[in-house]
Amino acid sequence: MSDKKRLQIRINRLQEMFRALGKDPNAKGKAAHSNFGPEVEITTLIKEFDRIVRKQVARLKKGRNQRLRTRQEILLKYGMRSRERTTIDEEINSTLKNYEADSKRLTSILNTYVDRKKPHISKDEENDRWSILNLLYECYMLFQRAYNEQSTQFSQG
Repeated sequence: MSDKKRLQIRINRLQEMFRALGKDPNAKGKAAHSNFGPEVEITTLIKEFDRIVRKQVARLKKGRNQRLRTRQEILLKYGMRSRERTTIDEEINSTLKNYEADSKRLTSILNTYVDRKKPHISKDEENDRWSILNLLYECYMLFQRAYNEQSTQFSQG
């Protein structure tokens, strides 16, 4: 099975997990501010977690569907030493760095949520959210592998 197919399967799994948690995987929204106590803070953590995951899924789709294809076309047309290729590589590397920062934030949010909500959180919900993080990680690793393979293919000729 190709990396692109595996990536698509994982994205679909992420969207299914979001639906299972009662969230729309394509919804856009802002997290509420937590000025009203611990219960609102926990709700805010969950909203922020969901918002960041949606943002990462959107970045992943854009990276796979637009940036890698555009990069391939640039490589075919201009080659490895072109200014256009450098620009698109900077965008892809920026996406990967943003993923790393968001991943740390998501882990922090989830740890805080689990610590504060420990007696009330269901084990299934906790496992689902950790599974979402693991699938996001796998998707980004597949994206990075596709990016690296693309570079290897064009550098070898």
